[in-house]
Amino acid sequence: MVNYKIAVSIFSTLSILVPITASLVRIKTADLKYRLFLVFLIYGFLTDMLDWYLHGQLSMVSYVFFIVFPLVEAVFYLWLLKALNISATLTKISKWLMWLMPVLWIFSFGSFDMKENNGGIFNASYEILIAFLSGYGILKMTETENDIIRQKDFWLVIGIFIYCFCAFFVSSFLDTEILNKVWFLHNAINVFVYGVFTKAVLTRGE
Repeated sequence: MVNYKIAVSIFSTLSILVPITASLVRIKTADLKYRLFLVFLIYGFLTDMLDWYLHGQLSMVSYVFFIVFPLVEAVFYLWLLKALNISATLTKISKWLMWLMPVLWIFSFGSFDMKENNGGIFNASYEILIAFLSGYGILKMTETENDIIRQKDFWLVIGIFIYCFCAFFVSSFLDTEILNKVWFLHNAINVFVYGVFTKAVLTRGE
């Protein structure tokens, strides 16, 4: 069972290479949002690989990558929601929260004690917040866009919503016996979301 869990985890981690490859294929015709999205995906992949390589070693390098990634993720997703110009309200809220995130991130970690991860509060907060904002964005897009499933931005926001909502749901079971019984959820969510992101990248609509 242990080997099976490791194999599933590796598959989940490597599945990010699918949207990365799709993004590289479309890089010549991609706009700034999707080129930066490619950079973000590569950064996430490198972070996961570093975590695997330094597994069990609490080095400064692995710790910095570990605690910085949630901040990068939160700020980037908020920037995307702003850059997509779905609605004036969503753009304004995302812009202000994007600048507020670093402050909340620093506050959540306090003294940055390497022996204790205090980032759980920050992670849960930005995940549910971005899930709410992206859900609102999906609603607005369905109200204003025609043939919505042909819009690549729609699939991108769908992916953000699913990831953030499910990540918050899974994190709510941390350090509980329930999480041990549904350990595969995190990996399954990752694979599914990477599939949605691939759909977004490959869709030819605006």
